[in-house]
Amino acid sequence: MKMDKKALRRTIIYENDEKLETSWIANNSISHEFSDGKGIIQLKGSVTKIGDMAFDDCALTLIIIPPVVTRIGEAAFRWCQNLVYVSIPDSVTEICDQAFIYCPRLKFVKIPETVTRIGNYAFCNCIRLASVNIPAKITKIGNYTFFGCAFSSIDIPETVTSIGHEAFGMCSNLTSLVIPDSVKQIYGCAFEYCTSLENVTLSESLERIPYGMFRECSNLISIEIPDSVKSIGWGAFSGCSRMGAVTFGKSLTKIGWDAFLDCSGLFLFELPDSVTQIGESAFEGCGMLPRKVKEKILAINKNAM
Repeated sequence: MKMDKKALRRTIIYENDEKLETSWIANNSISHEFSDGKGIIQLKGSVTKIGDMAFDDCALTLIIIPPVVTRIGEAAFRWCQNLVYVSIPDSVTEICDQAFIYCPRLKFVKIPETVTRIGNYAFCNCIRLASVNIPAKITKIGNYTFFGCAFSSIDIPETVTSIGHEAFGMCSNLTSLVIPDSVKQIYGCAFEYCTSLENVTLSESLERIPYGMFRECSNLISIEIPDSVKSIGWGAFSGCSRMGAVTFGKSLTKIGWDAFLDCSGLFLFELPDSVTQIGESAFEGCGMLPRKVKEKILAINKNAM
């Protein structure tokens, strides 16, 4: 079967030729020459690494990566605005920073279990990415890694020990979340503006809830703070207007400013005696709190409400 000229123009196969330098698709080697085209790229031959910015701002729709590639470089597919599907083989061990940032039509990615690192901003603002997996060898989820993605659920493996700044921020379709006990460190605003999020189970290894962690998660129903947590950062739950119940752990000593600002539905919790610091406006806009709870809050900080 012959391929017509139009289809041929839409399919580019890179083999062992002058475009490949020491088994690399070199930095920024293809982006400009392919930026005005559309179609499929299938990599063949001895390609083992895709260089930084190799396909930056290309108009391709599909990329087939051969099963010998081990590394996808920084910003390798950045701003590929027509890219819908990526096939990542089991040979890949590293997906670098910004590898697929701003690919607004990307819907499907299967990350093989061989991957040990997913970089900062790797899938940031892939606003149609409805399904993605985190391999079991991943120990850290970087800053903004999945910011603005479209998935409704995500399985965080028990190998993960830290979650970066805004790693899942603006994932507005995310409805439920389980953070395994392996996670000991979460950075600021990690899940902010996840506006469909209703149910959360926190790691019992956390010692602090960082600033802005669930800010403006307006559908969050309730939260149970583990006994391991000693402090809640500023604005951690601000704007969680639907949240009716909070259970505080026994080790909590500090609640930061604006921590529960405008949690207008909050009516049920007991403040443990271990709490000695409450920040400014920590419970401002929480008009439904029981009188005894309000008195206890104001005794610690008269400006907390």
